[in-house]
Amino acid sequence: MAGTITIDTNKPVTAYHIVTGAQVFPYEIDAVHAIGNHPLEWSATPWTREDAEKSRQRLNERNEAEGMAPIPAPAPLSPEDQAALDEHNKAVAEAAARLKAYHERKAKEKAEAEQVAADEALVASIPPQPEPNRRPLSPAQIRKAAAQLSPEEEAARAEADKKAEQKAADDERARKAAADKAHADQLAASNAKITG
Repeated sequence: MAGTITIDTNKPVTAYHIVTGAQVFPYEIDAVHAIGNHPLEWSATPWTREDAEKSRQRLNERNEAEGMAPIPAPAPLSPEDQAALDEHNKAVAEAAARLKAYHERKAKEKAEAEQVAADEALVASIPPQPEPNRRPLSPAQIRKAAAQLSPEEEAARAEADKKAEQKAADDERARKAAADKAHADQLAASNAKITG
């Protein structure tokens, strides 16, 4: 059946047509487009005999409904070609079994190495030390601890206090400026009466 191709870069990619076989696409995106839009005709991996037969049957059903010619079945393999194919399939199956055993062994070795590292760290670690003469907190100590502010709360309270002090200073300056202006206005009015 049709597989998938992961797009890494624009590089030549081989895709497999159900009739003509392997074809190199100069750009990977073109191969992805062909496989995605025509999965009955194109595959990212070589067609197996069973998948090709199923796909060919579905294509011929579609072609018949649309009045098109059917796709011919491939010519039977010669005894020599069939023997070579069988030998190849046997070698692939044996290689797949060896690879599976290898990867399982490597995964087991990795798990063992991780466990050894964890065990070494545990053996080298210092055991937890009990605190001497530790007594539970009294209700008064609990209330005192609960009343303490976190560093963030302390910073927020300090900022609020600073803003309040600044506002009080600004209000005092404004009050003083208003009083000075009123006093100056009063002096100006009294001087005007004396000279008038």
